[in-house]
Amino acid sequence: MKVDLYRVFELNVSKTKFKRAKREILETLDGSFVDSYNKLEGYATELRSCISGSDIVIDLSKEALSNGKRKFLRMYIRFKAMKLGFKSGLRPFMELDGTFLRGKAKGHVLIVVGQDNNNSFYYLAWVVVDKETKRLDMVHATFAAFT
Repeated sequence: MKVDLYRVFELNVSKTKFKRAKREILETLDGSFVDSYNKLEGYATELRSCISGSDIVIDLSKEALSNGKRKFLRMYIRFKAMKLGFKSGLRPFMELDGTFLRGKAKGHVLIVVGQDNNNSFYYLAWVVVDKETKRLDMVHATFAAFT
């Protein structure tokens, strides 16, 4: 694109200005990073109202809330249909898998999966956390919910 700007408009733009302009254009088109996090609670509320019996939990930092700000800590989602599917015929064991989030949103996505008789994976629940710790309350709650 930098070459096209020079060829068409005879503009020589530095890399930093080009990156800043690109970021501003993408934020204008898609909304900002902060706006997306602010929509999470509305998304969770809508899920709870549409799919009864599901567990959707979003935790915000109490420390940040006391300062008048909002900081995302973690999110847990387990749909009722996933629990019913597990109880109706999956093998009675679960596995935990995870991956790192890269980019602006740092953290981890942890997924609880089961297996059916064809050795296919069946997603049961997932958790988004800001960092990996030994204290995995939401993951333990998932295991307790399926037993």
